[in-house]
Amino acid sequence: MTKKLKLLLCLSAFAVCTSLASADTFSDLISNLNSLMKKSKPATGNIPEGKEILPIIYGYTSSKYDNGKVGLLGIDIENKSYLISQVSYFKGPLNVKMRQDSYIHILEEDGKFSVSTLKSIVYSVDKEGKPKSAGTEYLNASLTKINKDFVLYFEKLFEMTDAEYESLREYAYTSPEIINAVVSKATNKLKAKMWLKNNPPEGRKTKLDFTVNNVDESNKDGYAYKISGTIYTIDGDSFIVDYYSNDDKYIEQKSGEFISVEGILDGVSFNSLFSSITYLAVKEAAK
Repeated sequence: MTKKLKLLLCLSAFAVCTSLASADTFSDLISNLNSLMKKSKPATGNIPEGKEILPIIYGYTSSKYDNGKVGLLGIDIENKSYLISQVSYFKGPLNVKMRQDSYIHILEEDGKFSVSTLKSIVYSVDKEGKPKSAGTEYLNASLTKINKDFVLYFEKLFEMTDAEYESLREYAYTSPEIINAVVSKATNKLKAKMWLKNNPPEGRKTKLDFTVNNVDESNKDGYAYKISGTIYTIDGDSFIVDYYSNDDKYIEQKSGEFISVEGILDGVSFNSLFSSITYLAVKEAAK
């Protein structure tokens, strides 16, 4: 895959995002942002025939960066509309630590996609990354330039091989972040359930990063170990994951360690309101 954009962020840096993420639906989320922020001129790119923007968005939001992190705040599954939150850190004048918070809206329509940066604001921050000032918003001309840069970057990602794209697409439809974004911001629960029925995550390849809680004997046939852990979401929620494996290396795994795994999604459960994931089961893929 092509070289990634340079970012940086930590979970505590999502304080601004969290209040927005509490909006009931995706349209509420966008309305809240538009009422607070200036609008930039969208930039438009092309989607190759037979492909979609969601795997590209997943590739961007799931990547690890040296100077930040990106998260998916919401998805409007009817209109193929996506909202990304991004926080990055950098050194400003006199080596002052700075933080940039941005919200990027992506819309797919008729073989094209558009990018609009709804807000981008820069703060000077303390050692913990918390703002020390009210911040300065980017001018519309700067936001328009950011939009064009994103389009060029996403179009570059589309140049990957068909095999790379299909693998990314598989991971996108089993991504807990994407599934949560769909069910939490759908205009009604039936539409979210229909999306899951049409794009069932079970039985597909997945990648997960989680904090280990415990390692125990497996209660699932064909697997020796069960590694239980917690995944934390961008809007402050968390849920349990059980990863089943035969790899002896997990015998030495310590609680509190952060690990990355790949496997086959075996099951997903939701809360009673069908607004967020509560549990995932993942099986190590056969070697």
